[in-house]
Amino acid sequence: AALIACALEANAEICRPALQEAADLLEGVTVPRTTADFDALCEGVDTATAAASVELALLQRAKAGGGAAAALDRALSGKEADKRCQRASEGQTCVSSNSWIYCSNHKRLSGPVQCEQRSGHMSLCRHDGIGLSHDYCDDPFCRNGGAYAGDGLYCHSGNVMSCHGGEPPRLVESCADQYWTDMNGVRYTRNNQCVGQHPHPYCSLSW
Repeated sequence: AALIACALEANAEICRPALQEAADLLEGVTVPRTTADFDALCEGVDTATAAASVELALLQRAKAGGGAAAALDRALSGKEADKRCQRASEGQTCVSSNSWIYCSNHKRLSGPVQCEQRSGHMSLCRHDGIGLSHDYCDDPFCRNGGAYAGDGLYCHSGNVMSCHGGEPPRLVESCADQYWTDMNGVRYTRNNQCVGQHPHPYCSLSW
């Protein structure tokens, strides 16, 4: 059940370490990574036979030694004791200026995640997110050279963004494509993109 929950697309990044560890340990057993993988894996499979083969693989790996068994247990449970999670709320928790771990029920589920590897050079871990991503790696665009002319407006990530000092870029205008359907049910798309340079970038629509 733990692996099934981890394999859902919404949790793929968080649970990747546990899934990879399980895949390495369960030789000959395919560990699904997405709901589509589950559908493909389960199609036409005798569930009783499949369950028995997984159980056998687990037992064989457990007999291989205490280290392998302990690692497998961690991979399946997905959580590990970590004092940094003892008082942390559920979700991503900054553990340094540029890294976070994922805490669940006051135990570490994954991490640490290094912000420079995740979001780019000079990315920092911030505490002003929402939900399970209350702590997160910010976008370093405005502080790592992306804002080549200082404060002001720039095209970044396909949108018009504003930079102020070393703060993360702030969305000024979304340059998302536009979609509509006519009375005959025909769907149309009008492409939109950010064009122009600092200090006057803008969204440009085209067919």
